[in-house]
Amino acid sequence: MSEEKKVEKLHSYLVDSRDGYEAAAERLDNPAQKTILERLKGERAEFAAAIRTAFSRKDVDLEADGSILASMHRAYLGVKDAVTGGDEQLFAEILRGELKLREVYDEVLAEVKDHRDWSFLKEQRETIDREIAQIQTEKRLAA
Repeated sequence: MSEEKKVEKLHSYLVDSRDGYEAAAERLDNPAQKTILERLKGERAEFAAAIRTAFSRKDVDLEADGSILASMHRAYLGVKDAVTGGDEQLFAEILRGELKLREVYDEVLAEVKDHRDWSFLKEQRETIDREIAQIQTEKRLAA
């Protein structure tokens, strides 16, 4: 898979996760959990927008809607279903989705290496690491 195709795949994962967080947040009553999902949704939207901007410099248009990829779709449907299963289950599903997203970042970063067009992806990946650590903490506290 080419460098650009891998980045497009990452973009789709980000859009799908944004949409999953939005749908899950709409079903929550717990304000603290809703805040976490809204923050994650916002970050994913920003990350996807940065990728679209980088592609636009290459005269390539990416859809803001993305496409539902089966694995992420299942992961984020799991988040939506987990909102009725308690805090620990919710954070377990969020963690599962974030770990998958980190895998995709790792694949992309291995491909693009130090290419300056994609240098911002490393910072995004670092943010994902921080989110994973925070979600793991939330999951432990919910247990």
